[in-house]
Amino acid sequence: MNLSKYARQFIAGLLSLSLVFGLGYTLGKNENTGPVDQALREILAVDPEGASLEILRQAAIEGALRATGDEWSNYFPESTMEVFNDQLFNEYTGLGIWLRKVETGGIEVAGIQAQSPAQSSGIKLGDTLLSVNENSLEGLSLASSLAIIRGAIGKSVDLRVDRRGREFILSLERATLSIENVTSAQIAQGVVLVDVANFNLGTSVQIASQLNSFNTKNGIVIDLRDNPGGQIIEAVKTAELFVSGGVLVSYQKVDSDPIIFRSQSLKPNRSPLIILINRGSASAAEILAGALQDRNRAVLIGERTQGKGTVQEFITLNDGSKLELTVAKYRTPSGRIIDGIGIEPDLAAKDDEIAKRALQVLSGLASLNSNKS
Repeated sequence: MNLSKYARQFIAGLLSLSLVFGLGYTLGKNENTGPVDQALREILAVDPEGASLEILRQAAIEGALRATGDEWSNYFPESTMEVFNDQLFNEYTGLGIWLRKVETGGIEVAGIQAQSPAQSSGIKLGDTLLSVNENSLEGLSLASSLAIIRGAIGKSVDLRVDRRGREFILSLERATLSIENVTSAQIAQGVVLVDVANFNLGTSVQIASQLNSFNTKNGIVIDLRDNPGGQIIEAVKTAELFVSGGVLVSYQKVDSDPIIFRSQSLKPNRSPLIILINRGSASAAEILAGALQDRNRAVLIGERTQGKGTVQEFITLNDGSKLELTVAKYRTPSGRIIDGIGIEPDLAAKDDEIAKRALQVLSGLASLNSNKS
């Protein structure tokens, strides 16, 4: 009998009930009079060699988050915060994959870094990770899954993967990786392609710097396909490179005034602009695409985006751990909600024809600009 498994289910149910009826349970060390703490003591009494109190409390919190039905809420124990913070910066030890939770509770590959162990192994976007070195990820939070995957340089990692119902194992070696969020290339006379992998801190500065290194007179193509998102402020700063004044994105928490991000740019780039999107474009990538579309600043080409349009905020608990909770939904400048809907392209196109379509549209936009001048 796997007591830990039943314990987690039992605790999750109790904690959900306590939240609904406002029983005032606190996870701090000084509060131990609520029904959940009583349940934990009883479980430890009958199974003293089983899971520790810390692990049971973590399971209780994660169970409560699952009970809310919000796939984007997370719990980060203090020991895993370094793993989370690594995702915001540009060097880390790992495999070169970005992960996300899905509605079924599993952990899915949301992005793959170029020239990484993950790319070399053949892992694909949308693959579901089932286990790491035979340690099951079932029921684990995003933070816990990341902590298991990350580790010392050179150690082998066996990932059991589910790809559309077919299971297999991929063996990878962890490495120290430098993230190149932005890569650019001149693809035609006066036309630059900017590939943005994600919106980590500093992404907007990289985009601005690289654009200044090229001739963009005839157009800019920004590729946001399979971009899983990142920091909202980086999406806003990127939009400011192309839009002067006005709303870029907004959201409103319960019983609070709207939070509105406006462009502060006085001299934006006026080159014709194309944005490439697909089903893997999410979060901050959708914010940028929606802002430029609503402000009539860019033509969007590709497929409808993922529809991840919610705002998460962190709450620090009294033991140093953090809750990441959904507090609002983003709105584009025109007031559209992204969440669960996504951004529709102005021109639908599949990957094998998207480059041709982009250059055709840019040619037309460049002609319009020259006629105006």
